[in-house]
Amino acid sequence: MNLADIATRVSEEMSARAKRKEYRADPVAWARDVAGVHLWSSQAEVAMSVAKNKDVAVKAGHGVGKSFLAGLLVCWWIDTRYPDCFVASTAPSTSQIKAIVWREIEIISGMIDKRFAEGLIDHRLPGYRTSDAEWKTDSGTIIGFGRKPPEGENRTGDSLQGIHAAGGVLAIGDEAVGLSENLIDALGNITSTSNSRRLLICNPTNPASYVAKLFKNKPDNWSFHTISVLNSPNFTDEKHSTPPEVLESLTDESYIHAKREEYGEGSAMWKARVEGEFAWDMGFTLIRPEDISKGLDLEVVPSLETRPVLGVDVSRSKAGDKNTVYKWHDGRLRFVEDWNDANAMNTARRIDQLAREHGVTDVRIDGAGLGGPIADAVREHAGRAYEVYEILGGDPSPDNKRWYNFRAWMYWSFQDRLARGLIDLDAEDEALQEQLLGIEIKKRTQGNDSLLLMSKEEMRKAGIHSPDHADAAVYASLDLSPWTGRLPEGTPIVQERSEIPDFGLSDYLALPGRPML
Repeated sequence: MNLADIATRVSEEMSARAKRKEYRADPVAWARDVAGVHLWSSQAEVAMSVAKNKDVAVKAGHGVGKSFLAGLLVCWWIDTRYPDCFVASTAPSTSQIKAIVWREIEIISGMIDKRFAEGLIDHRLPGYRTSDAEWKTDSGTIIGFGRKPPEGENRTGDSLQGIHAAGGVLAIGDEAVGLSENLIDALGNITSTSNSRRLLICNPTNPASYVAKLFKNKPDNWSFHTISVLNSPNFTDEKHSTPPEVLESLTDESYIHAKREEYGEGSAMWKARVEGEFAWDMGFTLIRPEDISKGLDLEVVPSLETRPVLGVDVSRSKAGDKNTVYKWHDGRLRFVEDWNDANAMNTARRIDQLAREHGVTDVRIDGAGLGGPIADAVREHAGRAYEVYEILGGDPSPDNKRWYNFRAWMYWSFQDRLARGLIDLDAEDEALQEQLLGIEIKKRTQGNDSLLLMSKEEMRKAGIHSPDHADAAVYASLDLSPWTGRLPEGTPIVQERSEIPDFGLSDYLALPGRPML
Protein backbone atom coordinates (compact mmCIF):
# COMPACT_ATOMS: atom_id res chain seq x y z
CA MET A 1 0.00 0.00 0.00
CA ASN A 2 1.55 3.34 -1.04
CA LEU A 3 1.43 6.59 0.88
CA ALA A 4 -1.49 7.90 -1.17
CA ASP A 5 -3.58 4.83 -0.35
CA ILE A 6 -2.66 5.09 3.33
CA ALA A 7 -3.59 8.76 3.36
CA THR A 8 -6.92 7.97 1.70
CA ARG A 9 -7.63 5.19 4.21
CA VAL A 10 -6.80 7.46 7.18
CA SER A 11 -8.97 10.23 5.75
CA GLU A 12 -11.92 7.84 5.29
CA GLU A 13 -11.58 6.50 8.82
CA MET A 14 -11.41 10.02 10.29
CA SER A 15 -14.46 11.00 8.26
CA ALA A 16 -16.35 7.90 9.43
CA ARG A 17 -15.50 8.66 13.08
CA ALA A 18 -16.64 12.26 12.68
CA LYS A 19 -19.87 11.12 11.06
CA ARG A 20 -20.46 8.60 13.83
CA LYS A 21 -19.99 11.34 16.43
CA GLU A 22 -22.47 13.51 14.55
CA TYR A 23 -25.00 10.67 14.39
CA ARG A 24 -24.74 10.10 18.15
CA ALA A 25 -26.37 13.47 18.68
CA ASP A 26 -28.71 13.34 15.66
CA PRO A 27 -30.87 10.21 15.29
CA VAL A 28 -32.91 11.93 12.57
CA ALA A 29 -29.83 12.26 10.36
CA TRP A 30 -28.83 8.67 11.18
CA ALA A 31 -32.31 7.44 10.23
CA ARG A 32 -32.12 9.29 6.91
CA ASP A 33 -28.52 8.47 5.96
CA VAL A 34 -28.06 4.96 7.36
CA ALA A 35 -31.54 3.40 7.50
CA GLY A 36 -33.00 5.37 4.62
CA VAL A 37 -35.97 6.30 6.80
CA HIS A 38 -38.00 9.52 6.68
CA LEU A 39 -39.26 10.50 10.14
CA TRP A 40 -42.36 12.68 10.10
CA SER A 41 -42.37 15.76 12.32
CA SER A 42 -43.59 14.26 15.62
CA GLN A 43 -41.34 11.22 15.24
CA ALA A 44 -38.37 13.52 14.58
CA GLU A 45 -39.28 15.66 17.59
CA VAL A 46 -39.34 12.63 19.90
CA ALA A 47 -36.11 11.22 18.43
CA MET A 48 -34.25 14.48 19.05
CA SER A 49 -35.76 14.69 22.53
CA VAL A 50 -34.26 11.28 23.34
CA ALA A 51 -30.90 12.49 22.07
CA LYS A 52 -31.01 15.58 24.33
CA ASN A 53 -33.04 14.55 27.42
CA LYS A 54 -32.48 11.82 29.98
CA ASP A 55 -36.17 10.99 30.52
CA VAL A 56 -38.76 11.07 27.74
CA ALA A 57 -42.42 9.99 27.89
CA VAL A 58 -44.65 9.66 24.82
CA LYS A 59 -48.39 9.03 24.66
CA ALA A 60 -49.89 8.56 21.25
CA GLY A 61 -52.92 7.52 19.27
CA HIS A 62 -53.08 4.38 17.16
CA GLY A 63 -50.82 3.84 14.16
CA VAL A 64 -48.66 6.96 14.28
CA GLY A 65 -45.34 5.06 14.17
CA LYS A 66 -44.32 5.21 17.83
CA SER A 67 -43.24 1.55 18.06
CA PHE A 68 -41.33 1.82 14.77
CA LEU A 69 -39.57 4.86 16.20
CA ALA A 70 -38.67 2.93 19.38
CA GLY A 71 -37.14 0.14 17.27
CA LEU A 72 -35.27 2.68 15.18
CA LEU A 73 -33.84 4.34 18.30
CA VAL A 74 -32.59 0.96 19.55
CA CYS A 75 -30.73 0.43 16.25
CA TRP A 76 -29.39 4.01 16.31
CA TRP A 77 -28.15 3.64 19.88
CA ILE A 78 -26.21 0.46 19.24
CA ASP A 79 -24.86 1.48 15.82
CA THR A 80 -23.46 4.78 17.12
CA ARG A 81 -22.12 3.48 20.46
CA TYR A 82 -21.09 -0.11 19.74
CA PRO A 83 -19.71 -2.10 21.49
CA ASP A 84 -19.64 -0.25 24.83
CA CYS A 85 -23.37 0.35 25.17
CA PHE A 86 -26.53 -1.41 26.31
CA VAL A 87 -30.24 -1.44 25.44
CA ALA A 88 -32.91 -2.78 27.80
CA SER A 89 -36.52 -2.82 26.64
CA THR A 90 -39.49 -4.13 28.56
CA ALA A 91 -43.26 -4.38 28.27
CA PRO A 92 -46.03 -6.00 30.32
CA SER A 93 -45.92 -9.22 28.27
CA THR A 94 -43.36 -11.22 26.29
CA SER A 95 -45.61 -11.23 23.22
CA GLN A 96 -45.75 -7.42 23.28
CA ILE A 97 -41.95 -7.25 23.39
CA LYS A 98 -41.39 -9.65 20.49
CA ALA A 99 -44.36 -8.57 18.40
CA ILE A 100 -43.84 -4.82 18.69
CA VAL A 101 -40.45 -3.14 19.30
CA TRP A 102 -38.20 -6.14 18.52
CA ARG A 103 -40.19 -6.96 15.41
CA GLU A 104 -39.56 -3.38 14.26
CA ILE A 105 -35.85 -3.82 15.03
CA GLU A 106 -35.69 -6.79 12.66
CA ILE A 107 -37.53 -4.86 9.94
CA ILE A 108 -35.11 -1.94 10.25
CA SER A 109 -32.11 -4.28 10.28
CA GLY A 110 -33.36 -5.80 7.01
CA MET A 111 -33.70 -2.35 5.47
CA ILE A 112 -30.11 -1.51 6.44
CA ASP A 113 -28.83 -4.85 5.10
CA LYS A 114 -30.51 -4.06 1.78
CA ARG A 115 -28.93 -0.61 1.61
CA PHE A 116 -25.51 -2.11 2.37
CA ALA A 117 -25.94 -4.72 -0.35
CA GLU A 118 -26.84 -1.94 -2.81
CA GLY A 119 -23.68 -0.01 -1.87
CA LEU A 120 -25.61 2.92 -0.37
CA ILE A 121 -23.93 2.63 3.06
CA ASP A 122 -20.60 1.22 4.24
CA HIS A 123 -21.72 -1.14 7.03
CA ARG A 124 -24.48 -3.31 8.42
CA LEU A 125 -25.70 -3.06 12.01
CA PRO A 126 -23.00 -4.46 14.31
CA GLY A 127 -23.36 -7.76 16.20
CA TYR A 128 -26.38 -9.99 15.81
CA ARG A 129 -29.82 -10.67 17.32
CA THR A 130 -31.33 -13.90 18.59
CA SER A 131 -34.88 -15.22 18.47
CA ASP A 132 -35.10 -14.53 22.22
CA ALA A 133 -34.91 -10.76 21.64
CA GLU A 134 -31.25 -10.43 22.59
CA TRP A 135 -28.59 -8.33 20.82
CA LYS A 136 -25.03 -9.66 21.08
CA THR A 137 -21.60 -8.61 19.93
CA ASP A 138 -19.79 -10.81 17.43
CA SER A 139 -18.05 -12.48 20.38
CA GLY A 140 -21.39 -13.29 22.04
CA THR A 141 -21.55 -10.59 24.73
CA ILE A 142 -25.11 -9.37 25.39
CA ILE A 143 -25.46 -5.65 24.74
CA GLY A 144 -29.24 -5.51 24.57
CA PHE A 145 -32.41 -7.43 25.35
CA GLY A 146 -36.18 -7.23 25.32
CA ARG A 147 -37.55 -8.86 28.45
CA LYS A 148 -40.68 -9.03 30.50
CA PRO A 149 -39.83 -8.97 34.21
CA PRO A 150 -40.19 -12.37 35.91
CA GLU A 151 -43.58 -12.96 37.52
CA GLY A 152 -44.10 -10.44 40.30
CA GLU A 153 -41.16 -8.24 39.33
CA ASN A 154 -43.32 -5.69 37.53
CA ARG A 155 -43.78 -4.58 41.13
CA THR A 156 -40.06 -4.52 41.99
CA GLY A 157 -37.87 -4.27 38.89
CA ASP A 158 -35.17 -6.37 40.62
CA SER A 159 -34.19 -8.15 37.38
CA LEU A 160 -32.87 -4.86 35.93
CA GLN A 161 -30.26 -4.31 38.64
CA GLY A 162 -26.60 -4.31 37.64
CA ILE A 163 -27.02 -3.16 34.03
CA HIS A 164 -24.47 -0.52 33.02
CA ALA A 165 -22.26 0.49 30.09
CA ALA A 166 -19.61 3.20 29.78
CA GLY A 167 -21.13 4.30 26.47
CA GLY A 168 -24.58 4.65 28.00
CA VAL A 169 -27.76 2.63 28.52
CA LEU A 170 -30.98 3.15 26.57
CA ALA A 171 -33.99 1.82 28.53
CA ILE A 172 -37.39 1.59 26.84
CA GLY A 173 -40.71 0.86 28.52
CA ASP A 174 -43.26 -0.07 25.84
CA GLU A 175 -47.02 -0.28 26.52
CA ALA A 176 -46.09 1.72 29.63
CA VAL A 177 -49.63 1.96 31.02
CA GLY A 178 -49.12 -1.66 32.10
CA LEU A 179 -45.81 -1.01 33.90
CA SER A 180 -45.64 -0.38 37.64
CA GLU A 181 -44.07 2.62 39.35
CA ASN A 182 -41.30 0.40 40.73
CA LEU A 183 -40.43 -0.99 37.30
CA ILE A 184 -40.40 2.46 35.69
CA ASP A 185 -38.16 3.65 38.55
CA ALA A 186 -35.89 0.63 37.93
CA LEU A 187 -35.51 1.79 34.31
CA GLY A 188 -34.41 5.11 35.75
CA ASN A 189 -31.87 3.44 38.04
CA ILE A 190 -30.04 1.80 35.11
CA THR A 191 -30.01 5.06 33.16
CA SER A 192 -28.62 7.26 35.95
CA THR A 193 -25.50 8.38 34.04
CA SER A 194 -25.56 11.57 31.97
CA ASN A 195 -25.06 9.64 28.71
CA SER A 196 -27.97 7.24 29.32
CA ARG A 197 -31.63 7.62 28.35
CA ARG A 198 -35.06 6.37 29.51
CA LEU A 199 -38.03 6.31 27.10
CA LEU A 200 -41.65 5.42 27.93
CA ILE A 201 -44.20 4.97 25.15
CA CYS A 202 -47.89 4.13 25.43
CA ASN A 203 -51.42 4.36 24.17
CA PRO A 204 -53.05 6.35 27.00
CA THR A 205 -55.76 3.81 27.81
CA ASN A 206 -55.46 3.73 31.61
CA PRO A 207 -55.70 7.02 33.53
CA ALA A 208 -55.05 5.10 36.77
CA SER A 209 -51.56 4.00 35.61
CA TYR A 210 -48.27 5.39 36.89
CA VAL A 211 -47.32 6.80 33.48
CA ALA A 212 -50.64 8.69 33.54
CA LYS A 213 -49.62 10.15 36.90
CA LEU A 214 -46.36 11.34 35.31
CA PHE A 215 -48.26 13.09 32.51
CA LYS A 216 -50.65 14.66 35.00
CA ASN A 217 -47.98 15.95 37.41
CA LYS A 218 -45.33 16.77 34.75
CA PRO A 219 -42.16 16.46 36.90
CA ASP A 220 -39.37 18.75 35.64
CA ASN A 221 -36.89 15.97 34.84
CA TRP A 222 -39.15 14.51 32.12
CA SER A 223 -39.73 15.63 28.53
CA PHE A 224 -43.36 14.92 27.59
CA HIS A 225 -44.81 14.38 24.11
CA THR A 226 -48.33 13.72 22.79
CA ILE A 227 -49.00 12.47 19.27
CA SER A 228 -52.57 12.67 17.98
CA VAL A 229 -53.62 10.65 14.95
CA LEU A 230 -55.23 13.85 13.66
CA ASN A 231 -51.84 15.61 13.65
CA SER A 232 -50.12 12.91 11.58
CA PRO A 233 -49.31 13.58 7.90
CA ASN A 234 -52.42 11.89 6.47
CA PHE A 235 -54.49 14.69 8.10
CA THR A 236 -52.23 17.73 7.62
CA ASP A 237 -50.32 19.60 4.94
CA GLU A 238 -47.27 17.54 5.91
CA LYS A 239 -48.57 14.83 3.60
CA HIS A 240 -47.17 16.81 0.66
CA SER A 241 -43.60 16.38 1.97
CA THR A 242 -43.99 12.83 3.27
CA PRO A 243 -43.02 9.83 1.10
CA PRO A 244 -45.97 7.67 -0.02
CA GLU A 245 -44.64 4.56 1.77
CA VAL A 246 -44.65 6.49 5.07
CA LEU A 247 -48.20 7.75 4.52
CA GLU A 248 -49.33 4.19 3.83
CA SER A 249 -47.87 3.02 7.15
CA LEU A 250 -49.79 5.60 9.18
CA THR A 251 -53.42 5.63 10.28
CA ASP A 252 -55.76 7.12 7.69
CA GLU A 253 -59.33 8.41 7.47
CA SER A 254 -60.86 4.91 7.36
CA TYR A 255 -59.66 4.27 10.93
CA ILE A 256 -61.05 7.59 12.13
CA HIS A 257 -64.42 6.82 10.55
CA ALA A 258 -64.52 3.34 12.13
CA LYS A 259 -63.60 4.63 15.58
CA ARG A 260 -66.10 7.47 15.35
CA GLU A 261 -68.78 4.83 14.75
CA GLU A 262 -67.42 2.45 17.37
CA TYR A 263 -66.54 4.75 20.27
CA GLY A 264 -68.26 8.03 19.55
CA GLU A 265 -66.21 11.19 19.09
CA GLY A 266 -65.09 12.56 22.45
CA SER A 267 -65.51 9.26 24.33
CA ALA A 268 -62.76 7.90 26.58
CA MET A 269 -61.51 5.39 24.00
CA TRP A 270 -61.68 8.01 21.24
CA LYS A 271 -59.46 10.28 23.31
CA ALA A 272 -56.97 7.47 23.96
CA ARG A 273 -56.87 5.81 20.54
CA VAL A 274 -57.31 8.86 18.31
CA GLU A 275 -56.28 11.99 20.21
CA GLY A 276 -53.52 10.34 22.23
CA GLU A 277 -54.91 11.76 25.47
CA PHE A 278 -55.73 10.22 28.83
CA ALA A 279 -59.46 10.46 29.55
CA TRP A 280 -59.18 11.80 33.10
CA ASP A 281 -62.96 11.75 33.46
CA MET A 282 -63.14 8.11 32.39
CA GLY A 283 -65.06 5.84 34.74
CA PHE A 284 -63.14 3.15 36.58
CA THR A 285 -62.60 0.10 34.38
CA LEU A 286 -62.83 -3.53 35.47
CA ILE A 287 -60.04 -5.02 33.35
CA ARG A 288 -56.52 -3.58 33.54
CA PRO A 289 -53.71 -3.57 30.94
CA GLU A 290 -51.72 -5.90 33.19
CA ASP A 291 -54.64 -8.38 33.10
CA ILE A 292 -54.56 -8.28 29.30
CA SER A 293 -50.80 -8.87 29.41
CA LYS A 294 -51.29 -12.07 31.41
CA GLY A 295 -53.59 -13.34 28.66
CA LEU A 296 -51.13 -12.40 25.93
CA ASP A 297 -48.33 -14.30 27.65
CA LEU A 298 -50.30 -17.53 28.07
CA GLU A 299 -50.03 -20.08 25.25
CA VAL A 300 -52.55 -22.93 25.37
CA VAL A 301 -52.44 -25.93 23.06
CA PRO A 302 -55.97 -27.42 23.18
CA SER A 303 -56.33 -31.14 23.72
CA LEU A 304 -57.39 -33.27 20.76
CA GLU A 305 -59.67 -35.15 23.16
CA THR A 306 -61.82 -32.13 24.07
CA ARG A 307 -64.26 -30.05 22.07
CA PRO A 308 -64.59 -26.25 21.95
CA VAL A 309 -67.58 -23.99 22.58
CA LEU A 310 -68.76 -20.85 20.81
CA GLY A 311 -69.91 -17.54 22.26
CA VAL A 312 -72.14 -15.33 20.10
CA ASP A 313 -73.16 -11.69 20.50
CA VAL A 314 -75.96 -10.99 18.05
CA SER A 315 -76.48 -7.74 16.18
CA ARG A 316 -79.37 -5.45 16.96
CA SER A 317 -79.15 -4.12 13.37
CA LYS A 318 -77.65 -0.86 14.61
CA ALA A 319 -75.06 0.92 12.50
CA GLY A 320 -71.72 -0.71 13.12
CA ASP A 321 -73.07 -3.61 15.17
CA LYS A 322 -72.21 -7.10 14.00
CA ASN A 323 -72.96 -10.68 14.88
CA THR A 324 -69.69 -11.71 16.53
CA VAL A 325 -68.42 -15.21 17.33
CA TYR A 326 -65.56 -16.36 19.59
CA LYS A 327 -64.30 -19.86 20.28
CA TRP A 328 -63.08 -21.20 23.63
CA HIS A 329 -61.05 -24.39 23.79
CA ASP A 330 -59.28 -25.46 27.01
CA GLY A 331 -58.47 -21.84 27.89
CA ARG A 332 -57.59 -20.67 24.37
CA LEU A 333 -59.89 -17.81 23.30
CA ARG A 334 -59.97 -16.84 19.63
CA PHE A 335 -62.06 -14.67 17.31
CA VAL A 336 -63.93 -16.73 14.70
CA GLU A 337 -66.02 -14.41 12.54
CA ASP A 338 -68.27 -11.36 12.47
CA TRP A 339 -70.87 -10.19 9.97
CA ASN A 340 -73.87 -7.94 9.63
CA ASP A 341 -77.15 -9.39 8.39
CA ALA A 342 -80.59 -8.00 9.23
CA ASN A 343 -82.15 -11.39 8.47
CA ALA A 344 -82.32 -13.31 11.77
CA MET A 345 -82.82 -16.66 10.04
CA ASN A 346 -79.67 -16.16 7.96
CA THR A 347 -77.81 -15.40 11.17
CA ALA A 348 -79.14 -18.57 12.83
CA ARG A 349 -78.09 -20.69 9.86
CA ARG A 350 -74.59 -19.17 9.89
CA ILE A 351 -74.19 -19.82 13.63
CA ASP A 352 -75.22 -23.45 13.12
CA GLN A 353 -72.77 -23.79 10.25
CA LEU A 354 -69.91 -22.45 12.39
CA ALA A 355 -70.87 -24.70 15.29
CA ARG A 356 -70.70 -27.78 13.05
CA GLU A 357 -67.47 -26.67 11.35
CA HIS A 358 -65.75 -26.30 14.73
CA GLY A 359 -67.29 -29.40 16.28
CA VAL A 360 -68.52 -27.63 19.42
CA THR A 361 -70.30 -29.07 22.44
CA ASP A 362 -72.44 -25.98 22.90
CA VAL A 363 -73.18 -22.46 21.71
CA ARG A 364 -73.81 -19.58 24.12
CA ILE A 365 -75.94 -16.79 22.63
CA ASP A 366 -76.90 -13.41 24.01
CA GLY A 367 -80.56 -14.09 24.69
CA ALA A 368 -81.77 -10.52 25.15
CA GLY A 369 -83.96 -8.87 22.50
CA LEU A 370 -83.33 -10.30 19.04
CA GLY A 371 -81.07 -12.96 20.54
CA GLY A 372 -83.95 -15.01 21.93
CA PRO A 373 -85.58 -15.84 18.60
CA ILE A 374 -82.17 -16.45 17.02
CA ALA A 375 -81.26 -18.86 19.83
CA ASP A 376 -84.56 -20.70 19.26
CA ALA A 377 -83.79 -21.00 15.55
CA VAL A 378 -80.24 -22.22 16.20
CA ARG A 379 -81.62 -24.78 18.66
CA GLU A 380 -83.87 -26.16 15.92
CA HIS A 381 -80.90 -26.42 13.54
CA ALA A 382 -78.73 -28.05 16.21
CA GLY A 383 -80.88 -31.06 16.95
CA ARG A 384 -78.67 -33.31 19.08
CA ALA A 385 -75.38 -32.08 17.60
CA TYR A 386 -74.73 -29.48 20.31
CA GLU A 387 -76.47 -27.58 23.10
CA VAL A 388 -77.66 -23.96 22.91
CA TYR A 389 -77.65 -21.73 26.00
CA GLU A 390 -79.13 -18.25 26.22
CA ILE A 391 -77.10 -15.76 28.25
CA LEU A 392 -79.07 -12.99 29.94
CA GLY A 393 -76.96 -10.30 31.55
CA GLY A 394 -79.87 -9.08 33.66
CA ASP A 395 -80.34 -12.46 35.37
CA PRO A 396 -79.53 -12.77 39.08
CA SER A 397 -75.90 -13.26 40.05
CA PRO A 398 -74.66 -16.02 42.36
CA ASP A 399 -74.62 -13.42 45.15
CA ASN A 400 -76.28 -10.05 44.64
CA LYS A 401 -74.36 -8.60 47.57
CA ARG A 402 -71.17 -8.99 45.55
CA TRP A 403 -72.36 -8.85 41.91
CA TYR A 404 -75.41 -6.81 41.03
CA ASN A 405 -76.44 -9.04 38.15
CA PHE A 406 -75.25 -11.92 35.99
CA ARG A 407 -73.39 -9.58 33.61
CA ALA A 408 -71.30 -8.22 36.48
CA TRP A 409 -70.49 -11.76 37.67
CA MET A 410 -69.59 -12.91 34.13
CA TYR A 411 -67.13 -10.11 33.57
CA TRP A 412 -65.73 -10.30 37.10
CA SER A 413 -65.14 -14.03 36.65
CA PHE A 414 -63.45 -13.36 33.30
CA GLN A 415 -61.16 -10.69 34.81
CA ASP A 416 -60.32 -12.94 37.75
CA ARG A 417 -59.25 -15.84 35.49
CA LEU A 418 -57.42 -13.49 33.14
CA ALA A 419 -55.43 -12.00 36.03
CA ARG A 420 -54.55 -15.50 37.24
CA GLY A 421 -53.16 -16.48 33.84
CA LEU A 422 -55.95 -18.88 32.87
CA ILE A 423 -57.08 -17.30 29.58
CA ASP A 424 -54.98 -17.32 26.40
CA LEU A 425 -55.62 -14.14 24.36
CA ASP A 426 -54.54 -13.52 20.79
CA ALA A 427 -51.93 -10.74 20.61
CA GLU A 428 -53.26 -9.76 17.17
CA ASP A 429 -56.84 -9.30 18.41
CA GLU A 430 -56.74 -5.58 19.13
CA ALA A 431 -60.52 -5.18 18.91
CA LEU A 432 -61.05 -7.55 21.85
CA GLN A 433 -58.28 -5.95 23.91
CA GLU A 434 -59.67 -2.45 23.35
CA GLN A 435 -63.21 -3.45 24.27
CA LEU A 436 -62.16 -5.34 27.40
CA LEU A 437 -60.21 -2.29 28.59
CA GLY A 438 -63.32 -0.15 28.09
CA ILE A 439 -65.71 -2.10 30.36
CA GLU A 440 -66.56 0.45 33.03
CA ILE A 441 -67.70 -0.05 36.61
CA LYS A 442 -70.78 2.01 37.34
CA LYS A 443 -70.50 4.17 40.41
CA ARG A 444 -73.02 3.10 43.03
CA THR A 445 -74.68 4.85 45.93
CA GLN A 446 -72.55 4.94 49.05
CA GLY A 447 -72.71 1.75 51.09
CA ASN A 448 -73.75 -0.50 48.18
CA ASP A 449 -70.87 -2.91 47.70
CA SER A 450 -72.17 -4.96 44.78
CA LEU A 451 -70.32 -4.75 41.46
CA LEU A 452 -72.36 -3.18 38.65
CA LEU A 453 -71.07 -2.52 35.14
CA MET A 454 -72.25 0.07 32.66
CA SER A 455 -74.91 -1.68 30.60
CA LYS A 456 -74.83 -1.98 26.81
CA GLU A 457 -77.86 0.31 26.64
CA GLU A 458 -76.04 2.98 28.68
CA MET A 459 -72.98 2.60 26.47
CA ARG A 460 -75.13 3.17 23.37
CA LYS A 461 -76.68 6.31 24.89
CA ALA A 462 -73.16 7.58 25.54
CA GLY A 463 -72.33 7.01 21.87
CA ILE A 464 -70.15 3.95 22.56
CA HIS A 465 -70.35 1.00 20.20
CA SER A 466 -71.66 -2.26 21.63
CA PRO A 467 -68.77 -4.36 23.03
CA ASP A 468 -69.63 -7.22 20.68
CA HIS A 469 -66.17 -8.80 20.72
CA ALA A 470 -65.88 -8.59 24.50
CA ASP A 471 -69.37 -9.99 25.13
CA ALA A 472 -68.94 -12.90 22.69
CA ALA A 473 -65.55 -13.72 24.22
CA VAL A 474 -66.93 -13.68 27.76
CA TYR A 475 -69.90 -15.88 26.77
CA ALA A 476 -67.55 -18.39 25.15
CA SER A 477 -65.29 -18.58 28.20
CA LEU A 478 -68.06 -18.99 30.81
CA ASP A 479 -67.61 -22.00 33.08
CA LEU A 480 -70.91 -23.88 32.87
CA SER A 481 -69.45 -27.12 34.24
CA PRO A 482 -71.87 -27.29 37.21
CA TRP A 483 -74.68 -27.77 34.70
CA THR A 484 -74.97 -30.56 32.16
CA GLY A 485 -77.48 -31.10 29.39
CA ARG A 486 -80.08 -28.61 28.31
CA LEU A 487 -81.40 -26.42 31.10
CA PRO A 488 -85.16 -26.46 31.66
CA GLU A 489 -86.81 -23.37 30.22
CA GLY A 490 -86.69 -20.46 32.64
CA THR A 491 -83.84 -21.90 34.72
CA PRO A 492 -81.22 -19.16 35.35
CA ILE A 493 -77.66 -20.18 34.55
CA VAL A 494 -76.53 -19.36 38.08
CA GLN A 495 -76.38 -21.13 41.40
CA GLU A 496 -74.37 -20.89 44.62
CA ARG A 497 -70.90 -22.31 44.10
CA SER A 498 -68.51 -22.95 46.95
CA GLU A 499 -65.44 -21.92 44.96
CA ILE A 500 -66.70 -18.34 44.46
CA PRO A 501 -64.66 -16.30 46.96
CA ASP A 502 -66.20 -13.99 49.50
CA PHE A 503 -65.00 -10.92 47.65
CA GLY A 504 -66.88 -7.67 47.25
CA LEU A 505 -66.33 -4.51 45.21
CA SER A 506 -64.47 -2.73 48.01
CA ASP A 507 -62.05 -5.68 48.28
CA TYR A 508 -61.54 -5.60 44.51
CA LEU A 509 -60.86 -1.87 44.38
CA ALA A 510 -58.41 -2.16 47.28
CA LEU A 511 -56.06 -4.33 45.21
CA PRO A 512 -52.70 -2.70 44.23
CA GLY A 513 -53.29 -0.12 41.53
CA ARG A 514 -57.04 0.03 42.22
CA PRO A 515 -57.95 3.43 43.74
CA MET A 516 -61.31 3.61 45.47
CA LEU A 517 -64.20 5.16 43.55
